[in-house]
Amino acid sequence: MCTTEFVEFAKIAPDLRRRGVELLGLSIDSTYSHIAWVRNIEHHFKVQIPFPVIADLNKEVATLYG
Repeated sequence: MCTTEFVEFAKIAPDLRRRGVELLGLSIDSTYSHIAWVRNIEHHFKVQIPFPVIADLNKEVATLYG
């Protein structure tokens, strides 16, 4: 996922949650990169990311889901 996708998913997260959908961000970046990334989004876009972001450095999870 990229910054614009994170921002847009964060905006629609409440509606998705009402529909029984939970979001999960998956990225090949490290946990430390995710922390900086989320803070940057919050600072520059004033948007809180309300879902977890998982580090998938070796693409194991992504591969399992195709």
